[in-house]
Parts: sequence; C-alpha cells; structure tokens
Amino acid sequence: MRDVERGLLAIKPELAAARTFHDLFLVVNETLRPVYGAGDLWIYDNALRIGAKRGLRPDRVYLHRDAVRREAVSPISAWGVP
Repeated sequence: MRDVERGLLAIKPELAAARTFHDLFLVVNETLRPVYGAGDLWIYDNALRIGAKRGLRPDRVYLHRDAVRREAVSPISAWGVP
C-alpha cells in the first residue's frame, strides 16, 4: 500500500490536469500497473474514487479483462472505446 500511496502522490499534478475520467484512468493505470497485486478492477476502483472527488465520471464502458476473454470482446472495447 505504501507503493500505491507514493505513486499517487508523485503524480498529483497529472491527476489534477486530467480533464476527463479516461485521461485520469490512463494516468492511474500507468502508475499503479507495476505495483504487485494491483489488478484491473483495483486500478479502476482507485481511478473511480479519485474521479468522484474531482467530479469526473466515466463516459464509456470499461470491461474487466476476464470479461473480455469470456465474452470474446475485442480488446479495444476493454479500453472503453465508444
């Protein structure tokens, strides 16, 4: 958890600069992905909480990686491309 806290504090300016939820999600994903144990849902939940504080809401659908595999959805859909 300390790695997560340090990582998020280090990108505070990038988080503040994000104009959309998707921009925010990409920054959080890039920062937290290398943290051991940080899975897709955990990263999304953190981005969602930060976005809620900033008034940024998702404007597209984000699918969990396992849902993409099970449903044979194109991987590009997993990144919320409308």
